[in-house]
Amino acid sequence: MVRGSTADEAHARKSMVSQPVRYSYEFGPFRLDTARRCLLRGEERIALSGKAVDLLIVLIENCGQVVDKDELMARLWPDTNVEEANLTVHVSALRKALGEGAGDRRYIATASGRGYSFVAGVETVFEAPARRVAISETADQQPRLQSMAVLPFTPVGLEGGDEYLALGLADALITRLSSLRQVVLRPTSAVRSYADQQANSVIEVGRSLRVDAVLEGTIRRFGERVRVTVQLVDVADGRPIWAEKFDESFTDILSIEDKISAQVASALASTLTPEEKQRLARRHTENPAAYQLYLEGRIHAGSWTADGFAKAIDCYEEAVQHDPGYALAHCGWAEALALMWSHGFLPTHAAVPQVRILIARALKADPNLAEAHGCLGLLLAGHDWRFAEAEQAFEHAIALAPNNAGIRDSYALYFKAMGRHEEAIAENQRALALDPLSAWHRATLAWAYYFAGSNREALEHSRRALEAGPDFGIAHWTIGLVYLAMSEYGEAVAALETAARLTRSPHILASLGYAYAVCGRRDDAERVTASLRPPAGYLAPFQIAIVCAGLGRQDEALDWLETAAKERETLLIYAKVYPLLESLRDSPRFRRLLQKIGLDVEPGENPAGSRGGAP
Repeated sequence: MVRGSTADEAHARKSMVSQPVRYSYEFGPFRLDTARRCLLRGEERIALSGKAVDLLIVLIENCGQVVDKDELMARLWPDTNVEEANLTVHVSALRKALGEGAGDRRYIATASGRGYSFVAGVETVFEAPARRVAISETADQQPRLQSMAVLPFTPVGLEGGDEYLALGLADALITRLSSLRQVVLRPTSAVRSYADQQANSVIEVGRSLRVDAVLEGTIRRFGERVRVTVQLVDVADGRPIWAEKFDESFTDILSIEDKISAQVASALASTLTPEEKQRLARRHTENPAAYQLYLEGRIHAGSWTADGFAKAIDCYEEAVQHDPGYALAHCGWAEALALMWSHGFLPTHAAVPQVRILIARALKADPNLAEAHGCLGLLLAGHDWRFAEAEQAFEHAIALAPNNAGIRDSYALYFKAMGRHEEAIAENQRALALDPLSAWHRATLAWAYYFAGSNREALEHSRRALEAGPDFGIAHWTIGLVYLAMSEYGEAVAALETAARLTRSPHILASLGYAYAVCGRRDDAERVTASLRPPAGYLAPFQIAIVCAGLGRQDEALDWLETAAKERETLLIYAKVYPLLESLRDSPRFRRLLQKIGLDVEPGENPAGSRGGAP
């Protein structure tokens, strides 16, 4: 617990003089020593010009975001007119120093016509002398913190269905504070596992999440009142940056979120833009009941299960009954339905019309809601096949929320479908940099490498995703697909059987059916096909087509793909790159289907860059 400061203690803090800070940026096998201005690989010093070091520092300071060429040239050559070719030369030299070959963009990605971005995960390491930060009442003397995590609040005496508030309030603060561009917020998915973090100190949690500061607290209800104690802790030395206690009516819990957001913003950001101030001050609803239902829905949706999505939808639907203009609730409802559709738990006709209506309502209530634009991008690409408009929606969403890992992950899915593998990998790497401990983002990065034909990298990242827990079905799925691409059928079947047992997703069942087919277990493959039809499940044309392709029944597979096109099944947009459909690529019917979707393939092109394991 943090005590209030005496006048003497306050004076001592104000008069503290910060010692010089030395720090390095670590990424991959490299370390950039900012004080000595040198790049090291182990003990080896990598030769770089001063301008190349300047360029690397600028890119790392904006990790995960595209830095325009004009801005880079202004930073590297202030008050000097130079040709753009000079920048290109230094980017090339930097890539060579980092060991990047042709088409290899592990560290520096190119945004065509715009600029460059640093896409690898970076850790800032502070060195001696010890880091000391002067804390003052004035904003310009506050510690310069670049990342933070909001932990689930510790519940004290919550019961009768109020338990969701412990994680729900943290989630709401994460959503609101994510509008601060100066600070990267770890998403709710990264902190859920700390709902009971009593065994871990705040510093340990902060270090494991790789953040500069951690917000923690308790929430207690007394009849019709709620009390929240909260403190923001500097991870480097464990010192509280500020602490506060809020005591409000339970029906006015929104005001607690307002006050905490304002305090955190003041502590973390030396200056706020007018737009950021407006976003932080805005309430999406004034209705306490709607707000509480939205919080509860977010917690259910975070389970990423069909049952969790269904419960979330019930909460969101009830929330908008209380407040028909609640943009976040409309958007959450749309996202839950879209995820059930894209994961194969709902057919198109049961999800898409309602998703379209809900997105429109969310954007009408808040035209600048980044999550709604991201959801719109998924709909425009996955159902409407309006790919140029989908890309615009994703770009707009990222412009509104550049530190939203979920939106970047969705954008990467779009790039995968388009066969733009380098851009897909770059977006997945940015998402992982924003949420470095996420098994989901690690697995979707593995998928990007799988589609690009980089099986070794796909297998490595899939296995690392399993470090979060052996029951992560998506990682087992990707491992199985990679083994199929490598024609190692025994290992493929074992991994896919595990994935199917853990998730029962139609997408994974189809991959298992394909694996059974290509290794000669045709009866098992037929049983999988039957499970993808009514009454065992809803009709899944794209997935049935995959099993038929594995069985060598090309005409039947093409019939099912054409049915999938009529149904606007979302996975169909991956037809151009999906390795399990490789045996169909030379068929005129398949090419006509791609043309209909807008995914034409040039003769002789192998979009996936890898084999699906077909005999």
